[in-house]
Amino acid sequence: MKYRIILCLLILCYQSFCQTKIDSSNSKTKKNYKLDSVKYNFNTNEFENVPTNLKEGDKVKIIVTNVNRFLYEVKLNTKNRILQSNPNFILGGILTNLTEITKNLPSGIIWSFTLLNDDFCNRLSKQFDKLSSIEQDYFQKSLISIKSKITENDLTKIERIDENVLINNFVEIKKLEDSIKKYSDKDCGKAIKAKLDEAKFQEKFQNYTTFFINIDEGLFNFISPPIEAKGDFLELDIQITPRTFENKTPFIIPLENDSIKVAIPIKSNRWKLSFSTGFFITGVKDDSKYGYKPYSIGDSLSYFKLEKENNGDSKYSLGIASKAHFMRTINKNTKAGFYLGLGLPLQKNPNLFLSSGASIGLGKREQILFNFGYIGGNVKIPSSNLNQDFKFSKRDIPIEYVDKLKIGFVCSITFNVFTIK
Repeated sequence: MKYRIILCLLILCYQSFCQTKIDSSNSKTKKNYKLDSVKYNFNTNEFENVPTNLKEGDKVKIIVTNVNRFLYEVKLNTKNRILQSNPNFILGGILTNLTEITKNLPSGIIWSFTLLNDDFCNRLSKQFDKLSSIEQDYFQKSLISIKSKITENDLTKIERIDENVLINNFVEIKKLEDSIKKYSDKDCGKAIKAKLDEAKFQEKFQNYTTFFINIDEGLFNFISPPIEAKGDFLELDIQITPRTFENKTPFIIPLENDSIKVAIPIKSNRWKLSFSTGFFITGVKDDSKYGYKPYSIGDSLSYFKLEKENNGDSKYSLGIASKAHFMRTINKNTKAGFYLGLGLPLQKNPNLFLSSGASIGLGKREQILFNFGYIGGNVKIPSSNLNQDFKFSKRDIPIEYVDKLKIGFVCSITFNVFTIK
């Protein structure tokens, strides 16, 4: 009985543990992100807000204010850019392939005009009837309804006018007029043109649209869907271009194109691979050259001993460093991590050294890096067969040097050159 109670308690504890694990895993799937906005004023041609603390995974909306969406087409291209660092000649065997994440979010209306090729009389008539139906059933009824609500001072019940309907009606008129021009020598083309001129759709739709946009503030703003921030910075390209209408419309006023580009840096918590080249200094170096120093007893030469030659050599050696870094962002202008690298000492018959340690990168793109760690490699030392305490009777005995692994502290300054992907 006692064992059964213990077994039940263990099962309950296990179920509780499993439930906790499930709850915690579910909570992790709920991604929390900050929604920010980039706001551009079309009237002043200035940015009113650009986020400076955007983190990877956050989302941003692009807002263009004071732009008449009927007169202008707004298109947005976004690219999540990656700063790619390529290995240099020393680390040529190490390849890195960072994927470019490009996301295009087209918006606005892209017009496409198609001309009629066959059965044009029937098609022209259908186009005209469609415009006539829209003018009578949609615009006139909407206009009467809105005017009545304005008269009743009940503006809260006015429904938003579909911008696409407003613009597409002008597109339909343009398509119809282009078709008529192509078949202007045909009888049915002339007949439809006469009906079109009499209906004055251009003027009517212009009046309707002018009225609607004056009560619908949304037609003067462009708001993009949320865009996720990825990579190292988010590149925005906003293109604002005038729409094209027939010359006889009252909308023909001097309009200019506007192209706005901005790059927003993104703070990422991911480890990033990069490469750098520079110079290092270390105490790991070949031993000084040895030679035979004469010793005498009294006035006559007695023997020779093997000693280091004092030729002013430094205790430290300089060399060229090439490193692969794995870094994470600490703050806006600082990154930290560790590195693996190779070093080539500036000396006669050098051996290649290996090094590893910590790195600190400064600058928005970590262009300058300070590195500290350990370095190791083979250095030249006299052979153990040569006894420095031995007294030689002559100095023509060859001095043999051998390679020996030596490890020591190293510091270096390296530089990083990025290409944008």
